[in-house]
Amino acid sequence: MSCRDTDAVATEPAERPAAGLRGLTKLLGSSVLGKVVAAVGSPLLVLLYDAAAFGAFATVAAATSVLNIVLAGRYEQAIPVAATDAEARGLLHLTRRLVVLSAGIVAIFAFVARTPLEGVSPLGRVPLWWAWLPLGLLLSGWATAQSAWATRTSSTDRLSRFQLGQGVGSVGLQALCGLAGGWWGLALGQGATGLVVGDLLGRLVSLIALTWPADRTQQLQGDEPPVA
Repeated sequence: MSCRDTDAVATEPAERPAAGLRGLTKLLGSSVLGKVVAAVGSPLLVLLYDAAAFGAFATVAAATSVLNIVLAGRYEQAIPVAATDAEARGLLHLTRRLVVLSAGIVAIFAFVARTPLEGVSPLGRVPLWWAWLPLGLLLSGWATAQSAWATRTSSTDRLSRFQLGQGVGSVGLQALCGLAGGWWGLALGQGATGLVVGDLLGRLVSLIALTWPADRTQQLQGDEPPVA
């Protein structure tokens, strides 16, 4: 082994902790920046929406958060700790399918039971809530699965963009919807609908930031062949 090869082997272990530290710093920085921007932009939302709109939006957001916990049967928690990459990919695709199936079931139930549910909850204050709720579940559930995969693969760049998009995207797009509703009279930007639509667009933007460009390691093709 030459001196150059020896130096490369000696410096490689030292480079790995440094790269991990840079990734962790980037991840924490993007998370803090996203929360700071969201906190700074909150007063603008208060000027654009009234208390009733925030209350109705909170109901939809709470329902989304609660249902998202059981949306995919918690299979996404097993993705980062799966024994093999092939098993992790299988769990990822299973989680995606469960998210789509569960969101579809919620959509059917919400549409059928929309009238009685509106009578016993503030959901009726949000027009078309029965469509926004399953869409929010689909976006949040898909993002949860992709975040678990990014955690397994140590994709700190993707996770950093996702954290930043969650804070900046939602508040910024909610503000844009409110301005569109106030200035141009767009129905999608008025009242609680503006908050819900802005939040959904923010979830979409953060999901795109998490999944773009496409990660070919998620594909089931090319898995390790079974042991004979």
